[in-house]
Amino acid sequence: IQEFPHPDFVPLLEKNLYKALDNTGWSYEWKQLYNAIAKYKNEKSVELLKIPFTQVQHKDIRKYHIDFVYTAIQLYKSEIYDSLLWKMWEEENRILPDIYNYLWKRDSIKAFELSKNSMLHSDIFYSSNISLNFNDLDSEENLVSIMLEAILKRDRKLGIEIIQENIKNTNVHQFPFFTDKVIALKDTAFIEPLFERFEKEENAHVYLK
Repeated sequence: IQEFPHPDFVPLLEKNLYKALDNTGWSYEWKQLYNAIAKYKNEKSVELLKIPFTQVQHKDIRKYHIDFVYTAIQLYKSEIYDSLLWKMWEEENRILPDIYNYLWKRDSIKAFELSKNSMLHSDIFYSSNISLNFNDLDSEENLVSIMLEAILKRDRKLGIEIIQENIKNTNVHQFPFFTDKVIALKDTAFIEPLFERFEKEENAHVYLK
């Protein structure tokens, strides 16, 4: 169907989509199902790709659907999926570097606001994207760096405040994402948060750099 997305296949895809919306388990075959739907790049495919957002109630199962929808519209990029991409970022915290750059070009003001929210809630942002980045964990760090750079260019004071908050509160395994910025900026505003976290952190060696 991905090779030959004929309209006659749409009822079949829709029927199987609803069969997949259960809370008993998940299947990797869903990925190909969503890919096939996304290949159509029309209003009907947008309608179908929105279904799992509201129809899947089980939290752990739902995340698989959301990830597969995301990778499907990433694979078959089209302006018709822009609203879904914004929704995925704003409501589901799903954003990857290539999509981030694409959305920034589409609407830099909106992307800037969402970047601030992502960095202020970086633990949620990280955990939401880790499965998407499973085969390229460096992309997560690169995206954090890109976002921070964009924020610092537009509002340096806010950027420093965001880094301060992440020093104090972010999961220790995510802190290396902010290390390079802290070292590059060498702002004295980071001294107190570093000592504050260093004093209470069980994995304090992460902060020695």
